[in-house]
Amino acid sequence: MVVAYLDDIFILSDDDSAMTDAQAFLSSHTEIIRLNASKCRTLSLDSIRQDGLELLGTVVGPPATRPGERSVSSRISVTYNEL
Repeated sequence: MVVAYLDDIFILSDDDSAMTDAQAFLSSHTEIIRLNASKCRTLSLDSIRQDGLELLGTVVGPPATRPGERSVSSRISVTYNEL
């Protein structure tokens, strides 16, 4: 699955070659999009389940990894209260 938002792209795959495939594809389309290798990382699903993952300023994962205002439910509550 590919999730894109503005200039962030997240590729979620259980295929170990997904990162290599993405790099090969993007390197052949450098006139359209460039990959910043220093921002690329490969994480296992177990790692995300244990440590969480920050996506677009919000932490996805178990409650213990979501500090205060960075959790999705907290952001929804704040936005709701602002309305």
